[in-house]
Amino acid sequence: MLFSQKERAFRKAYRTYYPLILNTLYRKVGNMEDAEDIAHEVFISYYHKFDEVRDTRTWLFGAMRFSLSNYYRKKNSEDCSSLDLDTIVDEAALACRNGDREVRMLLQEAINDESNFKDEFDRVIFEMIAINRYTYKETAQCLGISKRQVSYRYQVTSKRILDYLKKKGISRIEDLL
Repeated sequence: MLFSQKERAFRKAYRTYYPLILNTLYRKVGNMEDAEDIAHEVFISYYHKFDEVRDTRTWLFGAMRFSLSNYYRKKNSEDCSSLDLDTIVDEAALACRNGDREVRMLLQEAINDESNFKDEFDRVIFEMIAINRYTYKETAQCLGISKRQVSYRYQVTSKRILDYLKKKGISRIEDLL
């Protein structure tokens, strides 16, 4: 069976991002069936808008935020006016606990710099471990690779990010605090 270029690109994005989207949703809604439904909704929308999407990762996280908002509205599980959906996918805020805006901006810049990641798979691994606090074992299970592969790829990516921060004048973690 031959697939079009669009179908191959969609399948690659699905394989890359589905585990991260699903697991992020599961942690937010606490129900795997609901998380799967929301994740499928996100990817169906992505497929329909595929030709218009410029940045897959950003679009998927935005669609996830929108779908999660709709889920909460439908379920009335929380007062939507008090729900801060930006914190769901705000990597910088999750990566830095002290709330310092400059630190968050610097970390966000490091995370957004494509040169810090070999490929999108490395980005997904980094986000699952550093931002969403998955263990190596949980990440390996979600992505279908070995714990050793996850550990290696995460360490290489972390080193790239630390090197990036060193170029920005941050030589020690204490410099960020």
